[in-house]
Amino acid sequence: TRTFYGGKIDYQSLATNPYGDARTKVLVFHAEIQQRPSHNEFLGTGGSLYFLKHKEIIQGSDKVRLEVRDRVTGLSIGSKVMKNGADYELDEGEGRILFWQPVSMIVKAESIVSDGLLEGNPVYVVTDYEYAVKDKLTESSAGGRVAQAVGDNVVVGGTYVKETQADKNFELKGVYVTVHLGPDATVKAERAQTNASSISSYVSTDGGITFTTLSTGNLETGLAYGIKGDARLFDRLGLSSYYKWISNDFATTDSSSQQGKELIGMALTFDLTPVTRLTARQDIQRLMQNSNLQTQAQVGATETSTTMMQIVHEAQRLKLTGEYQLTQV
Repeated sequence: TRTFYGGKIDYQSLATNPYGDARTKVLVFHAEIQQRPSHNEFLGTGGSLYFLKHKEIIQGSDKVRLEVRDRVTGLSIGSKVMKNGADYELDEGEGRILFWQPVSMIVKAESIVSDGLLEGNPVYVVTDYEYAVKDKLTESSAGGRVAQAVGDNVVVGGTYVKETQADKNFELKGVYVTVHLGPDATVKAERAQTNASSISSYVSTDGGITFTTLSTGNLETGLAYGIKGDARLFDRLGLSSYYKWISNDFATTDSSSQQGKELIGMALTFDLTPVTRLTARQDIQRLMQNSNLQTQAQVGATETSTTMMQIVHEAQRLKLTGEYQLTQV
């Protein structure tokens, strides 16, 4: 997230398709700024104090959220936006964040089987901000996003963003299509391309004492594409699947932990009775050559395959859980 000064036009038609999607959406913007952006990610330490990579933070530019990532795939499964003053205090001069409540290292996961010392999904503090530089360099950003319903069941859209800086530029092009196969079945496919030089992005596992630089593109063209589907059948059976491919040079801060990785997965949930549910899941991850350090650490091998089956029975105060999990590398 960036803080800019400029103008924006946002149009959305009142007419919708049967699934609640607006028939037409148009967003166009242009803005300028005179400071440098940075993206920091911190693995939750269980404490309240975190040090940003830079000092002299521009007041009001800080965007902070807590993000929970799946411990198997590394994909984001939930996030919460934090508010300055209500949830944390920022010392702009020192680049220091103090949360009013400690940030947990992990949160409870659906799986009860773990191959680590700590059970649960990891929590990250994700920050975006601007900081002052000695040489004021004017930067500009412009772009737009369009979505159009085609008939009652299809929505197509595209995104274009171009950012001009004194020493580096960024360009993003993307297209997507959403197909509603019925009231309870949806398929979505998307493809994006970036042309960019390196972006200031860092990750820390010790609250900001040390940082590792994450490369998010280096004067290269990066690609990313994926497809996912979800369906609910007979009001008892849920099916979902996904495929994602993100190249090493795909340059967005939101994908820094996924660069250089291919993911394939599928999941099933079946309600055997109103109080008994069966869940099955298969996730496969493959590392590409020269993927960044954060991706390598998350996957842990050239290829991993994780299979999980779980059955949960809840009756009044009693909850019984049985699980089988197999990880192959």
